[in-house]
Amino acid sequence: QVQVLQGPIQYQAQVLQGVQHQVQVLQGVQHQVQVLQGVQQQVQVLQGVQHQVQVRQGAQHQVQVLQGAQHQVHVLQGVQHQVQVLQGVQQQVQVLQGVQHQGQVPQGAQHQVH
Repeated sequence: QVQVLQGPIQYQAQVLQGVQHQVQVLQGVQHQVQVLQGVQQQVQVLQGVQHQVQVRQGAQHQVQVLQGAQHQVHVLQGVQHQVQVLQGVQQQVQVLQGVQHQGQVPQGAQHQVH
């Protein structure tokens, strides 16, 4: 009877070893899942970093726009200075026209004397 039982017991032992092997395979799969979850977490971190980079690039673009606006302000200040210079020149022209007018008055008086 012992020899008769050895066959089924040995068969069951092989079946259990096969089940144990499948358990080990599943544990390997579970480990790969955990690795992939870690990779997915790293991807999310990198996406956050990429978002921060885009935010910083947006801020840098705003700085460049403000620098351009500041440059335009300088240009306008230069134009305003030129306008003031031209106003000064115009005032000098008016003064010179007044002097020329005063010079013509004596000539008219001299003409009347003749």
